[in-house]
Amino acid sequence: RPNALTIEAGDADQDGSVALMHPSKMEQLGFLDGDILRFKGKRDKETLCLLRESDDTTPGSIALALATRSTLRSGLGDVVKVYSCDDVKHGTRVQLAVVKGSSCDLNPEELLANVLTPHYMEEDDEGNPPYRPACEGDIVRVQHGAQVIEMKVMEVEPAARCLVAPGTSIEVQ
Repeated sequence: RPNALTIEAGDADQDGSVALMHPSKMEQLGFLDGDILRFKGKRDKETLCLLRESDDTTPGSIALALATRSTLRSGLGDVVKVYSCDDVKHGTRVQLAVVKGSSCDLNPEELLANVLTPHYMEEDDEGNPPYRPACEGDIVRVQHGAQVIEMKVMEVEPAARCLVAPGTSIEVQ
């Protein structure tokens, strides 16, 4: 099956909303850099990622960050199915909660202002917001200083998956 790919480790600083694929595999599957892909892992767990081209990735593999692998309940060497996902709408509201056991010494307001808003809304060098995908149940790992904060996406509106856009309300439980 051409859409069944083996998981390999992403870059150490790879964002959980990004998946890396070899250009030849992207061409074979008809994907373009920047496409939104739907991944199906073990026990029918699903998530979305933005696709980025990488010559460093093995042609039959997909490089996923630890947070994405956790969401999919899959590990290195496991196989995931990959599909194009063109019908993702901009979200109106996304609610996240700190994962139990995750070290976080920030209150919800600080977490929103100092961690989540920059993660979801900070523009790139060309002034473009990231438009990160979010699905209910996703694990989000965000670096804040020396600590990594793990959060779980609890609710997404209007559907179970969306793109977090500039107009999306981000809430912390």
